[in-house]
Amino acid sequence: MASPSDLTDPAFRDAMQGIEKLLDDADYTGASKLAGESYLALLAKRPELIAGASTGPHTPLAMSRAFAWPPTGGLTVRVEDGKPSLVYVKERFSMSEAYGYFEFMMNLLWTLQKEQ
Repeated sequence: MASPSDLTDPAFRDAMQGIEKLLDDADYTGASKLAGESYLALLAKRPELIAGASTGPHTPLAMSRAFAWPPTGGLTVRVEDGKPSLVYVKERFSMSEAYGYFEFMMNLLWTLQKEQ
């Protein structure tokens, strides 16, 4: 897996390094929240990744689902009128959730970077 320092976009590199630091500090709630905020920032930059967005010939439906936020855990993404927002189902997050969100974001950002 790539590391945050491998990301070329400075905003996302900084965000992922911030998440990694929060994980190292055992702040799993902070890491989860920053991962969710980073995902919303990515969707603002790349709105075609929003689940349910129309797909073009180079973005098959299966691929757009792969870019959707993980549906399990205490943090979900709601899309209303094409605008995503975070929904917190609980106040505290476990280590496994936080690492799951981190890995999801790293895989997503790395995949998108390789496509450029």
